[in-house]
Amino acid sequence: MSADQAAVALLRMFDNSSEIVERTRQAILAGERSEELFHELRVALKRLRSLYEVVARMDPGFSGGKRLRRLRPLFRAAGRVRDRQLHNKRLQGLMPPPDSGSSSEPSVPAPPPPDEVAAVERFVDVAAKSDTTNLFALRNRIETALSPLSDKAMAPLIARAWMTMLDDIAGWERGEDRTDLHSLRILAKRAHHARFLIQSMFPQARVDQAAERHLDLVQKLLGTWHDDEVALEHLQSWTGNSVTADRARRELERAKTRLATSAMNEYRRLRTRILRNRRALISIGRA
Repeated sequence: MSADQAAVALLRMFDNSSEIVERTRQAILAGERSEELFHELRVALKRLRSLYEVVARMDPGFSGGKRLRRLRPLFRAAGRVRDRQLHNKRLQGLMPPPDSGSSSEPSVPAPPPPDEVAAVERFVDVAAKSDTTNLFALRNRIETALSPLSDKAMAPLIARAWMTMLDDIAGWERGEDRTDLHSLRILAKRAHHARFLIQSMFPQARVDQAAERHLDLVQKLLGTWHDDEVALEHLQSWTGNSVTADRARRELERAKTRLATSAMNEYRRLRTRILRNRRALISIGRA
């Protein structure tokens, strides 16, 4: 890469993610309702947040999070829709409809309340009020923060930013939140998105493959664990046949236990890798 190309790549990712946010928001406001749209929107917002966090860890004096926080209601509303879509599918796979009329005929079970329609309506209300122009101001702040940095100067700062995220993960088991798998899930997802960002900026970057593998597994296992947990919460308000509901509840509880155990095993492998192999976890090399 020639001088400053890493900053150009970072800003290009910011622009691409911003464009996806606005495109999907407008499409949903226009009446489109595909699962993929909500998924695209959430991934783009997560990448914008990871990009902001990486820059903030590179430069402690950097500010701009207030503008990104203004999009938090949009992210949360899209998350509720995505949750309903995923969890309704999960429950439908576990439960027959409340009254099919004939046990020999397959039928489509109704989703448990609160349903997707209500979540989508809430999202449309939030999306209509969201001001995505805040992203332009945030981009200007990021560009200003990066403008004095060459690739050579940026590489160690980027590596250090990612390492602090891994240190946060390694410190999770010693902290007050060590029994809160949600906090670990968030830390793992942030590091996962930041790694994507770093490797897009510096294609020559080498990340420890074992740590990368354990990180991927931790965030995927805890993502599924979270989906089952929220599906369980939705199941509490289901008013259909109690026998099938109890069966689905037991299956979800068993699945959650298996996922949590597997996630913790991978987490401990990741933590050991971070602590024992810290110097080799990332190498960006010469820009």
